[in-house]
Amino acid sequence: MHCVTFIACALAVIGSGCGSDDKPKPPPPPTDGTELLESGAAPRTALRYKLAPSISDSALQLAIDVDLTTPDLDLELPTILLGVDLTITTVDPDGTAHLKMTVATAGAEARNASDNPAMKIMDRQTKLLAGTAVTYGLTPSGAVKDTKVAESNRDLSGPMQDQVTTLLQASEQLAMALPAKPVGVGAVWKHRRTMKLNQLTLVTVTLVEVVAIDGDKVTFKSTTEMTGADQTLAQGSATAQVTAVRGTGSQTGTFELGRAILLGESKATLGFEMITDGARRPTTMTLTTRITPREPVEPPKP
Repeated sequence: MHCVTFIACALAVIGSGCGSDDKPKPPPPPTDGTELLESGAAPRTALRYKLAPSISDSALQLAIDVDLTTPDLDLELPTILLGVDLTITTVDPDGTAHLKMTVATAGAEARNASDNPAMKIMDRQTKLLAGTAVTYGLTPSGAVKDTKVAESNRDLSGPMQDQVTTLLQASEQLAMALPAKPVGVGAVWKHRRTMKLNQLTLVTVTLVEVVAIDGDKVTFKSTTEMTGADQTLAQGSATAQVTAVRGTGSQTGTFELGRAILLGESKATLGFEMITDGARRPTTMTLTTRITPREPVEPPKP
């Protein structure tokens, strides 16, 4: 950046014979947030979450598929299945709701006959999440904040950390970031977010389009572009450089302003190069997440 600035200044001096302070300032770097691009058709309404405390707001099923492609393998990992119960514990005067997401059931399910060895390992690891609870805040505008593990029956270090990271990421997918101004059908807004996908730091830019509005229920579709700076990943004592991080995603579904859930299916494909021991290994990862209602699990009777 300093090199580019120096060259630009040198060219200005050569061309005009001056290096004054009147040259325009560079635009500020982009920041995370939501920007309304199209307001949509009338009638328009302000989309805001309006939640109330409840003993049990929703029971959901999360199914997560991961496909991994490298020069050496083409792998379909077993489906991770999480049955979660969502409770709204308190609501602040400004409308910010505090939620608790508890894993009621957890496990893995084979996607094909060759899954058996991997399925047993993933099933055993995923089941360790049962009983884990995550708390987070949800503002009326759909911003998720203060996500953290509140309860766990397990040591969260080592292999469990990746499972917990998956759970924390899942909690952030249950709400929609909303624009500040009223919108109608056909509205489009852009949401920029810096996030972590396991150890990878990514910037996602999502375009959301409103397909239908029926009271508090909104149907939408979206597309996402993902980018990431060159970075270093660590696994134990080993490290790897990750470069050329690029990806795309899409989602269709519904969300309700009176409930803190977002139902539907999202698919994201992320490509990057992993450099280990001087060798470059192009890698592609596809992540598909399906969120559907489920019947709540009744607690055992004494």
